[in-house]
Amino acid sequence: MNENIKGIVCVSFLCLMMMLCGCHDGRTTSLAQGDTIEMKYADYLRIVRFDDRTHVDIVNPWDTTKLLHSYDITQPFTRAAVFSSVHISLIDELGHFSDISAVSDLDYINNNKVRAGVSDGTVVDVGSSMSPDIERLIDANPDVILVSPFENSGGYGAMEKLGIPIIECADYMETSPLGRAEWVKLYGLLFGCFDASCEMFDSIDASYNRLKSVSKEFSDKSKSVVFDLITGSTWYVPGASSTVGVVLKDAGGTYAFADRNESGSLQLSPETVFDKCHGADVWIMKYTAATDKTYAELAKDNPMYQQMQAYKNRSVYACNLHHSRFFEETPFHPDRLLRDFIKILHPEALPGFTLEYYKPMTE
Repeated sequence: MNENIKGIVCVSFLCLMMMLCGCHDGRTTSLAQGDTIEMKYADYLRIVRFDDRTHVDIVNPWDTTKLLHSYDITQPFTRAAVFSSVHISLIDELGHFSDISAVSDLDYINNNKVRAGVSDGTVVDVGSSMSPDIERLIDANPDVILVSPFENSGGYGAMEKLGIPIIECADYMETSPLGRAEWVKLYGLLFGCFDASCEMFDSIDASYNRLKSVSKEFSDKSKSVVFDLITGSTWYVPGASSTVGVVLKDAGGTYAFADRNESGSLQLSPETVFDKCHGADVWIMKYTAATDKTYAELAKDNPMYQQMQAYKNRSVYACNLHHSRFFEETPFHPDRLLRDFIKILHPEALPGFTLEYYKPMTE
């Protein structure tokens, strides 16, 4: 076992196993003796710094009376297996891409450094995040594994037997855009750039709230919005408490499903969405395609689309995920998404700014 794995401190082998399984309950050391790091927005992350270590508690988002996992960290990690593209992008932005030794789900990663690393052998592709190739993972020799936890997942199988710390990245369960962004402090801690990560978050926080103030100046010019497209027999739209729903509200937009407080997507019939949203002023959508969609193509996709008011008024804004880093960047930069929404809803509010992720659909 290398020195970085020894950076996770436990009083016994049993405690180590409990920690790696996400069942580390109770400690003999009082956290009151440490320096608690302020969390302005994050509900599920707690960090307490001591002279010889930093203690991290991750609250179980599905049962907030319990902890999902606890860690004691004494030194930075330098060889990480990272199982989500958003965290790869963040680690790269923090200046620690060289600390990534393995990735999963390569087809869904829009990062040229990852593909170059896999090609030259400096980064190992371990296959699916749901069932990674354990032999490849061992070959990558990581000292930490970053995963996205799921409710009632049943654990991490063979990975738990490797003796490698598993960090459960539950940031996506936060209930506010800035709450998720604040988890950058944890990743800065893991890779030895905590102070820089705090500065990064402070900048994002200030930017978001400045933009939010700008949108309030146009509160008397609110526009209604409909989201996304029909998939199969379902029209998926964001819940009002999702990141997109909250950012839309902060941008000054109105939403027909503002009373649906789900934090994820709503799975609705096309008829339901059409009935409530066909008169929306603006249509904001994401899709994945080799070439950008046009109004003509949209009309062919479903005859219902032509009856949308935003279609008739040519007020459709689209993000083609095939060549956009939307999912890699906006989770930890919600200010960028807010800026795009404000520009779409109130173009005069941000003179000189060009849309970053969305663009007007062409004929």
